Order: sequence, then C-alpha cells, then structure tokens
Amino acid sequence: MITASIVLYNNDFEILKKTVNSFLNTSIKKKLYLIDNSNTNKLEVFFKSPEIEYLFVGKNIGFGAAHNLILNKISSNFHLILNPDVVFSPEVILFFN
Repeated sequence: MITASIVLYNNDFEILKKTVNSFLNTSIKKKLYLIDNSNTNKLEVFFKSPEIEYLFVGKNIGFGAAHNLILNKISSNFHLILNPDVVFSPEVILFFN
C-alpha cells in the first residue's frame, strides 16, 4: 500500500482533478489525503471516494504543517508528498512486495 498527501490552498479544480486522478489511476492499493488550507471547503464535494480522505483546516497553516497533520494516520510503508499540479501516468508508481 502507498499513501499520498496533497496540501490545497485555493487551487484550480481542473488541474487538481488531474493530479488526484493520476494518483488514483495507479493499480496498487492506495489512500490519498487532501489537506485543505483554503478558507472554504468547496472542494470537498468533488472528492468523494473510499480512497480519499479530505481534511479541512480552514486557514493557511503552511505546506509542511499541513502535511504533518496526517502523519498519525499513515500506516503504509511508502508515502508520497504531491504538489497539486503534478500529473503522471499510472506506470510511474510501481509497487513490489
């Protein structure tokens, strides 16, 4: 299993959707944490999936501090920190037991 986190702050939905889909389209077991530092949680409704956990902070606490909020939730051997504008093909993340 692999986990990933993306810190959000007033992001463009279309670009963010491509990043989220890039990660979710990988063929391995995964969990994505979206940590939203924006003032509103308007993006939450777009990301409903058992593989996604959305955390609304409600203020900009910064990139590093936001990623740190989910450290106690991670149970995977590998964790990926993604920027909200990264797009990749499913083959980029390979997992071997």
